[in-house]
Amino acid sequence: MPTSLLSNGRRLDSLRLQHNRLTGPLPSEIGELTGIKYLLLQHNRFNETLPSEISNLSLLWELDVSHNQFSGSIEPLVKLTQIINLRIENNRFSGAIPKEVGQLHGMILFSASGNNFTGTVPQSVCNRVPNEYRPGSGSKQALRDFQMDCAIPSDGVTEPEVDCPCCTECC
Repeated sequence: MPTSLLSNGRRLDSLRLQHNRLTGPLPSEIGELTGIKYLLLQHNRFNETLPSEISNLSLLWELDVSHNQFSGSIEPLVKLTQIINLRIENNRFSGAIPKEVGQLHGMILFSASGNNFTGTVPQSVCNRVPNEYRPGSGSKQALRDFQMDCAIPSDGVTEPEVDCPCCTECC
């Protein structure tokens, strides 16, 4: 992605570059788009890790980086405090889901299947998923759509990659 596209972009409200066969790492200059609310980069060929500067996008409501080749941790995303829809599925992200994901109180969709996550989904995230037995969990602040790789593999023997007692869909 040419970095010149990102310079002077502080007034951008949305950047929609999906399905463009863009390659290489996402430039750190993405963090200069401080006024952006929608960043849609799905179905490209971005790779490497997400730049830490992506955490500067404090007004971001929707981030879709699905169907790329990003790897590493999703730690930079836990600072996106205004995020509503977070789609990171079908990449190469790895490690555990950070407990801080549960503190993204406005997030209603978190789609993270098709990655290399491991471990158990933190209780702070599960507390945000609606449960008919938990009073008040049906509020509009609930995480209503949570997808992970937590299904039992077809061989019936191998354990799922992620232990998720609260996912709304196991893929």
